[in-house]
Amino acid sequence: MKVFISWSGELSLQVAQLLKSWVKCVLQATEPWLSSEDIAKGSVWSNEINEQLVKTSVGIICVTRENATAPWIHFEAGALAKGMAQNRVCPLLIDLDKPTELGLPLSQFNVTLPTKKDMLRLINTINESLKEKLPENILQMTFEGFWPKFDDAFKAAVSNYKPSTKPPRSSEEMTEEILQIARQTQSALEAMWQEQQFEKDTREAAAKYARTFGLVNAFAADAFGEGLGLDYLSPPVGIMGRSKIIPPPQSAPEKPPA
Repeated sequence: MKVFISWSGELSLQVAQLLKSWVKCVLQATEPWLSSEDIAKGSVWSNEINEQLVKTSVGIICVTRENATAPWIHFEAGALAKGMAQNRVCPLLIDLDKPTELGLPLSQFNVTLPTKKDMLRLINTINESLKEKLPENILQMTFEGFWPKFDDAFKAAVSNYKPSTKPPRSSEEMTEEILQIARQTQSALEAMWQEQQFEKDTREAAAKYARTFGLVNAFAADAFGEGLGLDYLSPPVGIMGRSKIIPPPQSAPEKPPA
């Protein structure tokens, strides 16, 4: 089961990397996904993230004072919230003291504090999303065993972190980046829909042809597709290199008697 971990900024990334390994240790049936490590070299960045957002069942958002209003964090939170019905969005407050410090849209989600009680609640939320849930007593023992390591590493990351002195990016720059990603996402979805529609239209055409001209002609050897053949397809033309369906040749009508 996919667990999407969202981050923005250096401290957020450090905690996200810690979460990835810790969640996997506590719940081995999970597949925590972190964009900085899990995007294959050469992959289209936004497409890969979109694919993971669709597959995920639980999302953890690593929120800091620096990124609480970042457009990218809000974008991924919104994408998670609009996913499958069983999706759960859990903002983890890293260096924020209380949930009331969050604004919309993050404040509407199930906020998690880095305390033992809240982190156990987060683990239970993930466990409830698994197809094969870990029994409560085993989950409790596993959590108790790995909690001290997480707690120590988390506190060390927060205490050792020094905020960047680089000037923050302007809201206009970050908004433009989000708009570009949104446009790429829309284009990818439209291409996927066209692909599915083409396959549907082709199968309907095959069925119609079979009813009209017989199965032997419709599904002849060396016909279209992987065994689902149409022997009247022209060479590839048109959008996405697809083949254009044309009617089969008809025999000339008989000449009427004189």
